[in-house]
Amino acid sequence: MQMDLYVTREVGRSAEAVFDYLSDASNNPDWQEGMRRCDWTTPPPVTIGSAAGFLPGSIGGTRFEVTDYQPGRRMTVSTIESTFPITVEPSMHPLGEERCRWRL
Repeated sequence: MQMDLYVTREVGRSAEAVFDYLSDASNNPDWQEGMRRCDWTTPPPVTIGSAAGFLPGSIGGTRFEVTDYQPGRRMTVSTIESTFPITVEPSMHPLGEERCRWRL
């Protein structure tokens, strides 16, 4: 069974700034409940093929890989090791110089 869920938020920052923050997996514990730590397992910069892993927490042991990357606009990450498969596609939609709509 496939299930599609979306969350949309308007943010008072540029799309590029929001994308840069959200596309860095090491920031995930700041905004993703239940995560204590997330580290990149491949060297920077983030690009297609980059991989990261969530360390102990409610979703510990999950590893994911970037499968699409369009800087400042969107990326797609999919699990490569997890208790359940998931694909996440955050995207940014500029609403002006200092405002954007973030969709996850």
